[in-house]
Amino acid sequence: MKVVITGASGFVGNALCKQLLKQGDQPLGFSRESTNKLIRISSYEQLPVDEKAVLVHLAQNRNVSALYDSQAIKICRNMTKMPWRHIVYASSAMVYGDQRSHPRRPEEKIVAYNEYSRMKIDCERIFAEAGATCLRLSNLYGEGMCEGAVVSDILRQIPTGNTMELRNPNAIRDFLWIEDAAECIGSACIAKANAILNVGSGKATQIGELARLALELSNRPTRPITSKSDSSIRSCLKLDITKTKSLLKWSPKTNLRMGLSFLFSKN
Repeated sequence: MKVVITGASGFVGNALCKQLLKQGDQPLGFSRESTNKLIRISSYEQLPVDEKAVLVHLAQNRNVSALYDSQAIKICRNMTKMPWRHIVYASSAMVYGDQRSHPRRPEEKIVAYNEYSRMKIDCERIFAEAGATCLRLSNLYGEGMCEGAVVSDILRQIPTGNTMELRNPNAIRDFLWIEDAAECIGSACIAKANAILNVGSGKATQIGELARLALELSNRPTRPITSKSDSSIRSCLKLDITKTKSLLKWSPKTNLRMGLSFLFSKN
């Protein structure tokens, strides 16, 4: 299977290319950056179309504080007009917000809470109307993750020996190992589920518990942890992945202990 990937130079794109090769598929990675292994493209509106190829659209800003991007909307509309075999769109679980304590389900009615979530919801609507599969990605971690990620922030503080400062130790999130996420996207390319699906571990973890586990694995279990902000602020995002597991025949394989242990072994 031929798979065209936008944003292939990024964290998810790099992992997906490796996964597709492992599956025996043919990834064609496109990036606006100059790299040796990928095809450079100045605009994703200029993608070469192949009706036998699956399109995976990863090339969007993942900063939840970003403003509404009308150009991103235009690109999504143009992509749906092209004759792809199927489209898989990488959305974000942050479209749910972080104010509900129950595991969020794709069938729920959601309301945009900022410009970023409004853009993501609009992109999902465009792709869903075209029969695409939209994947709401949780907090992904692994080799090559961005420096601003929660896990990156924790690991960066391990060697210092000082009090570990977290943005909100009581915040709850779903953390998924990057290779599990790539495998899920690869499964979505095959299954052509034509649905909106959550992509996560299905397990909720408090940030403070994540930090404690990292300290335990680094033999520093007694290090104190403090909060950079008001830790009483409610922030919870749990995901129900039942539908994803059923439609894509996929399940996450790597728990947090395994993933963190692997990252420590690489440092």
